[in-house]
Amino acid sequence: MNTRSESKFIKHIPCDSCGSKDNNSLYDDGHTYCFGCNKRTSPNQTNYTPPVSTLPTDKNSFLHSYKGSYNALEDRKISLKTAKAFGVLSSPNKHVYPYYNNNEVSATKTREVDTKKFYSGGNFEGTGLFGEQLYRNTGGKYLTITEGECDAMAVHQMFGGKWAVVSLKRGCASAVKDIRESIEFVEAYENVVLAFDNDDAGQKAARQVARILKPNKTKIMSFPIGFKDANDMLKQGKFEEFTKAWWEAKTYTPSGIRV
Repeated sequence: MNTRSESKFIKHIPCDSCGSKDNNSLYDDGHTYCFGCNKRTSPNQTNYTPPVSTLPTDKNSFLHSYKGSYNALEDRKISLKTAKAFGVLSSPNKHVYPYYNNNEVSATKTREVDTKKFYSGGNFEGTGLFGEQLYRNTGGKYLTITEGECDAMAVHQMFGGKWAVVSLKRGCASAVKDIRESIEFVEAYENVVLAFDNDDAGQKAARQVARILKPNKTKIMSFPIGFKDANDMLKQGKFEEFTKAWWEAKTYTPSGIRV
């Protein structure tokens, strides 16, 4: 469904067509879409009038935080095409990363470009990894998992979207928790490459995640000296170097030995 580039989700409502109590979604231009029966109504088919001043003012509220437009993320060298693929909205000093529960955005993380501060909105319960909605129920040969949203988009961009890539949603400190919550999605792939940050915390988290996945499935990537993460390599145009390091990622075995 491509309406998010033109309108914003307001709330769940009953569906007169299939009888669902909450599968129908109402958007700010008045159109509706039911994820139960796939019925869509156009703005001129409903009497809904968008509210003028009912949006919450708390910056942590979901409705307030998921706004902006699709743009290239210039400070991170993320293209418009990549940002749009992942549903990332932005304004001059903010990036808004969406998290999906099934097919609906239910939570966001907002990053202030200047201060690098993050704040969250909405309900993260039931959401997948960042970008998971792009590949749900597909599985495949390779899945790359990064530590942050911009790293996932960087890998996607450097690989031209060839293979699946997602990121943790709470950072490396909660890596195991994040992966456990999406374990069926992750285990559907033959090979999982962990491209966590090139620091002690990131590498420790990678080893912890590798231990909870099926034996010999997980590879841990080591970044070339001087590079912190995937987005760092994208910004410096080191596509070939990243690809080489990705292919050279070492398999993590149950005994903890990389071979």
